[in-house]
Amino acid sequence: MICKNCGVKLNSSLTKCPLCGEKVKNNNSSNSLYSMDIEYLAKDISIIYFAKLIILILFLSTIVTMICNLAIDKKISWSFYVIFSFLFVSSHYFYLVSGRRKLCFIINTISLELLLFMIAYLNKGFNWYLYLVGPFILIGALFILFINFISKFKNILRNISYFILYVAISLILINGLINLYTISRFTLNWSYYSLISLLIVAIILFILSFNKKCMNEVEKRLFI
Repeated sequence: MICKNCGVKLNSSLTKCPLCGEKVKNNNSSNSLYSMDIEYLAKDISIIYFAKLIILILFLSTIVTMICNLAIDKKISWSFYVIFSFLFVSSHYFYLVSGRRKLCFIINTISLELLLFMIAYLNKGFNWYLYLVGPFILIGALFILFINFISKFKNILRNISYFILYVAISLILINGLINLYTISRFTLNWSYYSLISLLIVAIILFILSFNKKCMNEVEKRLFI
């Protein structure tokens, strides 16, 4: 048995807890633990049920919006906003029911790209999506996946060098895409300076990552 007041394990013959003096009822520890598991399970089920309820409400609202759009315009036009917004919100449901966080992140990123693509398509403004928003979201998503990948390696200096290298490449792409959007040419200007300085730092850290004495000092200072 387990004391409900202080949590101490008790013999089945005891009628009072020797630690806190709480009266002991005739309940075994397995039943107590089982009731706790049921309580936590009920909380998880309620969250999933709530998410399903929200998605169902949004789905019905989307259907109603499509019907209104067809009734007014005789075709599906502005209701595309609602449809792709519903798909984007629904994609987050995978976080609750799936343990595969990377796959869920990729699905959410794709759904966000589709939503913004549809907004650009309906407003006939592909340039801002193709040259700015779409690529920037992709760069950000790849950055998160890249950080998650290199975090598995234990060499902190080498990981930082990889991180700096990715930032340098990303700045080049951002600089080129901005110029492609503004002057219709993929040219580089300010990113040269950041590229040179970041590459020097990345190379130095990468070389130092092979020095065991240096690595031991870094790990000691950072409590790794």
